[in-house]
Amino acid sequence: MVFAGWAKRLGSLIVAVNKVGSLFYGSLLGCFVLALVFPRVKGTAVFSGMLAGESAIFATAYFTDVSWLWYNVIGCVVVMATALTITYATPQPAEA
Repeated sequence: MVFAGWAKRLGSLIVAVNKVGSLFYGSLLGCFVLALVFPRVKGTAVFSGMLAGESAIFATAYFTDVSWLWYNVIGCVVVMATALTITYATPQPAEA
């Protein structure tokens, strides 16, 4: 009931679905881009990046007036930057 009360303020159904979805799609996009373009990045770095990306998206949604259309871009950039930073800042194990 709480969600229904909140959702009625979002406008039409398609806008509501996109607003809610944009809170999560950016992190997923960052994860897929990392998997396709940067094979050196491993799961722990991506997971940490996704946590940072979701934190950035929710902070942006709560504390700023940035349009919800930008949440996907913000999430993707933060996920990729965090995961790449973790990957290239930590030493890689020696190969056997």
